[in-house]
Amino acid sequence: MNQRSTIAGVVFVAAALVVVGVIVLLTRGQDDTPAVDLSGSAAGSSSSVTAAPSPTGPPPPTLEELQAEWAGEVCRARDRLTEQVTSLGSGLDVELSPDLLDSLDQQLRMRLLVVGSSANDLVTVLAGAPVEPAQIDAWVTSVTGPKDRLEETVEKTKGHLDAIGQSSGVVEGVQEAGLAISAGAEAFEAGQQLVEAVRAVYAEAETELGPAFEAAPDCRSSA
Repeated sequence: MNQRSTIAGVVFVAAALVVVGVIVLLTRGQDDTPAVDLSGSAAGSSSSVTAAPSPTGPPPPTLEELQAEWAGEVCRARDRLTEQVTSLGSGLDVELSPDLLDSLDQQLRMRLLVVGSSANDLVTVLAGAPVEPAQIDAWVTSVTGPKDRLEETVEKTKGHLDAIGQSSGVVEGVQEAGLAISAGAEAFEAGQQLVEAVRAVYAEAETELGPAFEAAPDCRSSA
C-alpha cells in the first residue's frame, strides 16, 4: 500500500507540473502577441481619405455682361462699316487714264472686298443679339435689304474690273474702268443706305438695352 501511495503521489505531482507548464506557455504566447492599436488604425484610415475638391472657376457671365459684350461688338462693327463705306466713296474720285487702270483695279477691288466683309460681319453680330428671337429677326430683316443691294452693286463693280484686264485695247479698258467707277458709285450709295439702316437698328437696340451700351467702352468712345 505504501508503494502504491508513493507511485500515485509521483503521478499526481507530474501531472500538476505538466498543467503548470502549459499554463505558463499559454501566458507567454499571449504576452508576445503585438497589441492592435485600434485608435491608430482608425486615425490613419480617416487621415488617408480626403474629400474631393469642389470644382472652381469663374462664374458664368450674367445676362447684363453678355448684353454689354454684344453692344461693344455692335459698335465696333458699325464703326468699321461706316469707315469702309466712306473709304469706298473716296476711292471713286479718280481721273481715268491708261496709266491708272491697274491701280484702279487693285484699289477699288480691295475696298469692295473690305466693305462687303464688314457688312457680313455686322449682320452676324446682329444675329447673335442676347434678346428675344423675334427682336433679332426684326433687326436682321431691317438691314438685309440694303445689304443685299450692296452685294449686288459690289459684284457688278467687280465684273467691270475683271473686264478691264480682259479688254482688247486701251480704249476698251478705259471704257470698262468708267463703268467700274459708275458701278462703284452705286455700291457706295448702297453702302450709305446700309449704314443708315444700321443706325436705325442701333437706335432701337440702344433704347432696348441702354445700360449695355453705356457699359461697353467701344460704344462710349464712338458715341
